[in-house]
Amino acid sequence: MFRLVPPLLALAGVARMASAQAAPTALQLNRTGHWDAAVQVADQELRHPGLLPVERCKLLEGRVYSLVMLDEWDAARNTVRMFDAECAQVAINPGFARELHGLRREIGVPAPRTAPRDSV
Repeated sequence: MFRLVPPLLALAGVARMASAQAAPTALQLNRTGHWDAAVQVADQELRHPGLLPVERCKLLEGRVYSLVMLDEWDAARNTVRMFDAECAQVAINPGFARELHGLRREIGVPAPRTAPRDSV
């Protein structure tokens, strides 16, 4: 006897197959040492108007990493400055924050001074 797969389960399977064939992310490319491609993917993603601030900040941090690995320190410094301007008020994953801190030291860009928080 044949069982019919419920339509939602079938759609979920199609979605998994499509995501497995999706283009690699900048993070995946960085992890595999494809830094040129990671910069290109990050640049493309950063142009998307609906990008959430936290996603944008992750892409900027990943772009810094790629550029440092490619010895493109001037571009990395500029990207760190973009990160500082855009991500000061965004909650960043501690792992990404530590990585960025190390990259800052490597390329000689100090962390920005933060304004003191208002006490309540």
